Amino acid sequence: LDFILERLQGLCYTATAAEMAVDPHALLAQSPEEARALYDTVLELTQLEDADLDLEAKLDIADEVDKCTRGLVLEPNQLFKVSESIEALLRLRNGLEAANARGVEIPSLLTYCQDIDLPDRLLDIMLEAFQEDGELSLKKFPELAQLRQAVRELEEACSRTMAEVLSSGKYSAYLS
Repeated sequence: LDFILERLQGLCYTATAAEMAVDPHALLAQSPEEARALYDTVLELTQLEDADLDLEAKLDIADEVDKCTRGLVLEPNQLFKVSESIEALLRLRNGLEAANARGVEIPSLLTYCQDIDLPDRLLDIMLEAFQEDGELSLKKFPELAQLRQAVRELEEACSRTMAEVLSSGKYSAYLS
């Protein structure tokens, strides 16, 4: 049983789900009605095509959301993780809505889908905000190219100035 629970934990998309997977009794329905509702949801899942249910990205951004709610600024790698999760949630929601539009009966899943609230402003900012390497997208933020060029020029100017100071001999007594 431990092996199965460990494998189940490894398949979870969030830390919360992984914690729940440790205790299978907590996952069991508490009433016949709840059992039927869970079974209905599983049956709905079997009706979907793989493209409808895009679950490749991990959706565990609870720590990042917690930091934001405390007014902290996220690091670039944390923003990248949030962006990936937002894109995954959008693909999941769009896939479920597309299945419904094709006539697939999935009322339970659509109820869950309605709970995926992705404000337009958030989507505008975060969708395609990062390149695959985790860097901010030049396509999304073209002004970054100018800023990066300015940084390179400043670094080169600093290097030239340092080389001039070191080679001038003027400060050799201080540098030996």
